[in-house]
Amino acid sequence: MAYLSLSRTEDRLYSYLSDLALAEGSDTITLPLALKDLAAYLGTTPETISRMFAKLIKKEQVKKRDASRYQLL
Repeated sequence: MAYLSLSRTEDRLYSYLSDLALAEGSDTITLPLALKDLAAYLGTTPETISRMFAKLIKKEQVKKRDASRYQLL
């Protein structure tokens, strides 16, 4: 529920990714959910999640490693 308190979807997604990195003890994370499930968890649509990932990648905050692995920069 803490993620839903953040107004911007980009902030919700980055906070979620940061928490995963902290839990995994690594800056490279594997998403435990499909994008559609992640979208539902964060209170948005899969399309928005895809756009937010693209935005974070463009801003060089995240680097995509493969289908479900990302590195926080």
